[in-house]
Amino acid sequence: MPKKKRMTKEYADMYAASVKKWNDSSPEWKEQWYKNIGIGAQAFVVWWDTLKEIEKQYNIDVWNIARETRYKSAAASGETLAKKYKEHGIKELYDGYMSIFDVPCDIEYFELSDDAMCLWVHTCPVKPLLLELGKTEEEIKEMAPFYCLADFGLMTAFNPELENFAQPRLIMKGDSHCSYRTVDHRVKNHSGK
Repeated sequence: MPKKKRMTKEYADMYAASVKKWNDSSPEWKEQWYKNIGIGAQAFVVWWDTLKEIEKQYNIDVWNIARETRYKSAAASGETLAKKYKEHGIKELYDGYMSIFDVPCDIEYFELSDDAMCLWVHTCPVKPLLLELGKTEEEIKEMAPFYCLADFGLMTAFNPELENFAQPRLIMKGDSHCSYRTVDHRVKNHSGK
């Protein structure tokens, strides 16, 4: 059973199915999952290093453009994911995006319901890869808001009516966990609560 404070039975069942799916997956599938994370980390480092070099050689501030580009790219993924679902609430966001991270990222849910998804991620699969790619702890701290902006962009574009809070804590910044909070105010507004 997941670490939890408030999780409806429906979500507890979804969580259990997500854990079972991961545990029943072949070692080859899990290895490919981690390879895909690695490919993303490598691509990010190339992007990051290119921007750093542009900044250095041309003495221009590229970071607002970089932030906007990173967000737009992630938002496009969120819009693509949304097309796979008829509804676009927390249930679908969890099913289509967050559930695959439950086991490998050791997610602790404080709430998982139609109203809200509040969680801590205790394991970041990206940080060790960035270290392997030669990035220092300080460089990773600087990268963190840009790297993790992809989660925020995807989740926000999946349904702009959901309120996604920027992550105040990130493992890549040196925090003990990453924190995420998404609230669906529509549930209360439509149910008369």
